[in-house]
Amino acid sequence: MLKVENIAVNYEETRALKDISLEIKEGEIVSIIGSNGAGKSTTLKAISGIVGLQSGNIEFKDKKINNLSPEEIVKAGISHCPEGRQLWPDMTVLENLEMGAFIRENSESIQKDIQETFDLFPILKGKEKQTAGSLSGGEQQALAVARALMSNPQLLLFDEPSLGLAPQLIKDIFNKIQLLRDEGKTILLVEQNANIALKTSDRTYVIEKGEVVLHGKSEELIENQEVKEIYLGM
Repeated sequence: MLKVENIAVNYEETRALKDISLEIKEGEIVSIIGSNGAGKSTTLKAISGIVGLQSGNIEFKDKKINNLSPEEIVKAGISHCPEGRQLWPDMTVLENLEMGAFIRENSESIQKDIQETFDLFPILKGKEKQTAGSLSGGEQQALAVARALMSNPQLLLFDEPSLGLAPQLIKDIFNKIQLLRDEGKTILLVEQNANIALKTSDRTYVIEKGEVVLHGKSEELIENQEVKEIYLGM
């Protein structure tokens, strides 16, 4: 479904990504783990068109997308749930969801999907008119995921969904991520919590200093001695 080939990204004079390559098949959950500043979030931003490439190619469903705008990439079927949620804090829960559907025109279909997101995230029920900035951390993360779903994506990019959440809320969010895969979504997950990322995903890429240093089935990597020592603290 998604093929990233030898992409490089610079931030001014600093090379953030160096020839990153990865592939995601339809119906998979694929995770990216690595230390802070390794290039995990930059990889997602490159896929969603937020940052430009110095070199390399990105294909989604056999079509090149690295020459498209972020809006066009959303229309192609990719939705990005960013690190830190990036909600509109002064807008209501409902307005944030409606903004997530900005590429769609059928208002009846949009309203139907909004109701379905409340069924998926009952923590948001009854809070439609509440501003996003007044929600708890767990509620904000649920809203960020729900907003990402409103464009009807085929591929979801999640950037640090566990950030700042209590253990039970982390468990709830990752249960929802697995449920979304079961419902037909394909997921690329960046996560600082390597343990839960490996346990949730089918395959994992390990990125360090802008390069892929390890890749394989998650169930095998979780037993890898280097991964245990560096990322799992064992």
